[in-house]
Amino acid sequence: MSLIRKGIFVSSGRVMCTAVSLFAGIILARKIGPDYMGQYDLLRTTGMLVVTIFALGLHNANIFFINNRGHDIGLITTNTFKYSIFACVSVTFLLGFCLLFFKTYFGQLNSWIGCIFAIGVGFRQMYLLLRTILSAELRAREIVIVEFIQPITLLIGFAVLLIMGKLDINTCLSVLAFSNFLTMVWVLKFLWPYIQFKTAFDWPVFKDTVIYGLKLSAAGLLFVFASQVTVMLLRLLIPGSFYQIGLYSRAVALTALVILIPRSVTTLLMAKWSAVDSQQARCRQMQLTARIYVTYSLVMAVFVTFVGKYLLWLLFGVEYVPAHSALTILIFGAGALALAEVWNQGFASDGKAMVTAKILLGTLIIITVSCMVLIPYFDIVGAAISASLGYFFYALAGMLISRKLYGIKISRCLWIKKTDIALIINSFTRQSK
Repeated sequence: MSLIRKGIFVSSGRVMCTAVSLFAGIILARKIGPDYMGQYDLLRTTGMLVVTIFALGLHNANIFFINNRGHDIGLITTNTFKYSIFACVSVTFLLGFCLLFFKTYFGQLNSWIGCIFAIGVGFRQMYLLLRTILSAELRAREIVIVEFIQPITLLIGFAVLLIMGKLDINTCLSVLAFSNFLTMVWVLKFLWPYIQFKTAFDWPVFKDTVIYGLKLSAAGLLFVFASQVTVMLLRLLIPGSFYQIGLYSRAVALTALVILIPRSVTTLLMAKWSAVDSQQARCRQMQLTARIYVTYSLVMAVFVTFVGKYLLWLLFGVEYVPAHSALTILIFGAGALALAEVWNQGFASDGKAMVTAKILLGTLIIITVSCMVLIPYFDIVGAAISASLGYFFYALAGMLISRKLYGIKISRCLWIKKTDIALIINSFTRQSK
């Protein structure tokens, strides 16, 4: 399998995994309602933030040290495995402590279920640290298998519990923990031949990977915080219930479903030009991808404005229809976020990841300050406005910097052309042959 085909295979698999995860979320949301759905999403968001912090950027740095610096894959895998055990235990105890002593914020939860959930997040920490080593070896099939385990487990688990009449906040958190455990087992299965238990922990190499990883992952860490801070602040500023978080999270989930299509299209286009290094080719790629995102996002924004409440009712149930106003605002913000990813791709391919990090720092500040001002008065609508303002800043700043660095012409990024449509069709046709 060629490099381009492997990229398409993995990226398409991730798109499908996202879709499966959304369908699992639909089953859960319809059964447990906005209040418990809000608590579930708050717990997941907290776990995601903790895992991102403890990752130390190793998941990105490992690829660089294996492929670019020629470090032995067994040494890197062994180092990462041993650190992942420490990180797993640390995350488990830290999250367990938070759930036990901050019940006002996280809500009442069965103590055993809280422990199971915290352990599950620890398992997630382990497999997220280790799975990128599969990427370093371009093991596309194993990568897709690992990506599919959790969403498939959640979908099947939620469906079975629904049929049995036992799907609630406690059982769904248990299924989530089990899916993390199962994924970790498969990652270890694929990497087991590289783990050398008798080899001592190499501190100098670990120090180098952490230092490089923190620099490399600054943008990723800031993006996670920028995209999740609205959920955290909704709970902080509206502490009465999880109802608002439940509504807001389903609006966010629906916007993610809407932008799956352009992401799958641009995956093909970016793979097509992955071997081209010239600035002219990069400029052409970014302008074409931007036109696709802008056109599609505007069309879907108009569509969701008129039928969004019916989609919420159809997918999640009548209890989630009040999220329509937030959804209408978020869909525009999602379009801006998708556009920002185009510039992010350009910066990353040109070795300018810190440019993205600086933009995301401004994005995080804008979202946080806006949430503090707007949420107390406008609830989830204020959160949606705050997120969209941040994403529009992210997209606009990236566009202006790209114009300066690569000669991007803004007028060529705004509306799709007939030749673009023909190119997209040809890309799909050639890949299918």
